[in-house]
Amino acid sequence: MCWEAWSRVHRSPDHASYGGNVRAMAKTRTESLPPPIMTSEAGSFAQATILRRKPQIIHDVLEDNDYPPEIQAALGELLAELAGEPVRPLAEPAPDLEYWQAQWCPYSGRTWLELPWYFAEAFFYRRLLEAVRYFQPGIWFEHDPFAARKRRELDGPGGALNLAAELMAGLPPKRLVAARALLYA
Repeated sequence: MCWEAWSRVHRSPDHASYGGNVRAMAKTRTESLPPPIMTSEAGSFAQATILRRKPQIIHDVLEDNDYPPEIQAALGELLAELAGEPVRPLAEPAPDLEYWQAQWCPYSGRTWLELPWYFAEAFFYRRLLEAVRYFQPGIWFEHDPFAARKRRELDGPGGALNLAAELMAGLPPKRLVAARALLYA
């Protein structure tokens, strides 16, 4: 299953120019790279991401949104999975399902603490979107689970917009015009 998913995703005109030998191309591109940062590295930021940051993000999403019980349960399952269960693939239909299945395949059977950090970081957010039914028809379709937090950080006391307004208030008129242009670019 995994090889088929990977090869479908990587079968494109871009890959055809390499004579169709995608495996050889991938090896050539990556053999000079340093090893990936792993979530298993004791005491590392990568490990703390899985053990502390991701669970806190799930708690924040639950606190900031009035999700129904089935979405709360899905987020709870993701939280439990972070604690040591094997990382499961995506399950719901979505425009990017095939792509993510191919990316997940090399890590089938591994836990969140056995993954390259960057993959764990990206896949966590994709799994969170699945848990909150972001791509599914209904009232939660394209609902940003971080919208309330973003609004608070921008608009709240000490928020980014207030800080920008304070900084800009003391600028001479010529610089104010330039600052506004940069702010809204």
